[in-house]
Amino acid sequence: CWRWSSALRADTHQTVADPIVGARYPRVMGTLTMVMVVFAATATLGQEPQQEPELDPQSFSETIFVVRYALDVRVTDSWGHANDDLAAEDFTVKIGGKTAHVERATWVGQGLRARPSSSEDLGVPRSPSEELIDSEELRGTEELEEQRSIVIFIQTDFARVNERVLGQMKFGKLADKILKLLGPTDRVAVLSHDSHLKFRRDFTLDRKSILNAVRESLFIDFPPPPAPATDGPSLGALLDPREMKKAYDAESALLVVANAMHDIEGPKMMLLAGWGIGELQGRAGVQLKPEWYEAVRMLHQDHIPVITVDTGLRAQLMAGLKATSAATGGLYTDGQGSREAALTRIEGALAGHYELTLRVDEPLKAGTYPLDVRVTRKGLDVQAPSFVVHGR
Repeated sequence: CWRWSSALRADTHQTVADPIVGARYPRVMGTLTMVMVVFAATATLGQEPQQEPELDPQSFSETIFVVRYALDVRVTDSWGHANDDLAAEDFTVKIGGKTAHVERATWVGQGLRARPSSSEDLGVPRSPSEELIDSEELRGTEELEEQRSIVIFIQTDFARVNERVLGQMKFGKLADKILKLLGPTDRVAVLSHDSHLKFRRDFTLDRKSILNAVRESLFIDFPPPPAPATDGPSLGALLDPREMKKAYDAESALLVVANAMHDIEGPKMMLLAGWGIGELQGRAGVQLKPEWYEAVRMLHQDHIPVITVDTGLRAQLMAGLKATSAATGGLYTDGQGSREAALTRIEGALAGHYELTLRVDEPLKAGTYPLDVRVTRKGLDVQAPSFVVHGR
């Protein structure tokens, strides 16, 4: 008995220690294994072959989160002329550092579109046939053009600094040229701000009345309420006189105008002629009040670009003007410099914009993200909002 158990332990130790070489099982374990194999084979012969269960295609699902944005951008060359022949693949967009796919880029022409160089641009008199062709083209454009509501917001310096007053007078002459760039269905309203906000003209198509209101903004007076608009929604019904009187600074006045424009339907735009926004606070630089952030958020939400004409000293306070245009996808111009250069850039901004449809495959948390829009073609500049708000 002792010899058999010792031999069994030795044989078992060899089998476990080196299983790869194929050592034999002990005879007792081998006999037991053969009996189990025979029993398993006999049980299997008496059963029908089992079929593999079919997979239910509806038991598997996949969720893909796709976020889409609608964005209005303007593209101009280095001179300020509008570009209207770009496709979706010409744009590259990043939201919060993540690439956004441009699914569609549609050009929307507005106002009197700049045309290619003609005989008139070269100083050669135009023939009657050329004038007839252009008039027919404009007539067709008027039927398709959607009515825009444009607000001219003018800052009047209450301190009457000579350079600022002179800059506002220059804008009065520039405004005459700007009004000629608008489309025949574009409505314009005029407001000014000195110690508080003043309503000078409701939306109207009368270009002469608009120009008179721009020139009247030089005076620090108390204008009577203008006649209500008759060719569309009125801005006067949306302006709160108490809020207008409490708007002591430019930020508060901008917020009052933005809130009023919020309820106006259709494409909208603001033309801001001012000498500065914000307050200079020593080494901290120009500080913008909370009303400015709220106004910019409202303008951004309603796709209202702000075209700024700097009528001031071009000093530190112009940072607030540039920030307003950049945040809303508008344009900053120097009204104290070359009138021709400023007019060309404004003409390009008024000519139209691209409507981009963006797709973001990666989910984003609720918040504000920086926006970066570029074009692959060289020599072109893009005016687009500087941020995107998601989930708010």
